[in-house]
Amino acid sequence: MNLLLAVMLSWIPPMEREDGNLLLLSEIEGYRLYISYKDYITDIPAVTFPGATTQYDLGGVPDGMRYKLTAFDTDGRESALSNEVIINRTPSSPIIQCN
Repeated sequence: MNLLLAVMLSWIPPMEREDGNLLLLSEIEGYRLYISYKDYITDIPAVTFPGATTQYDLGGVPDGMRYKLTAFDTDGRESALSNEVIINRTPSSPIIQCN
């Protein structure tokens, strides 16, 4: 059974560029969310957000979904991909109580 999980992604805006130079919040045009499922990977962003956005409600998603985020500036320069977030439901062990 592959039940859907309610997932909210949130992130902190970058404060510097990859070269170490300062990046002002006003220079962040937006973010691109890349989504893949298990081993199927795409190079096409699924969703683009305006620069003031720092969270996104994915709604219900199945196990195995993978997400990466990039930021892009007002000149169109895009950052490297963020660390990957993988949605995995880990079954909890049953609680056994002994009296």
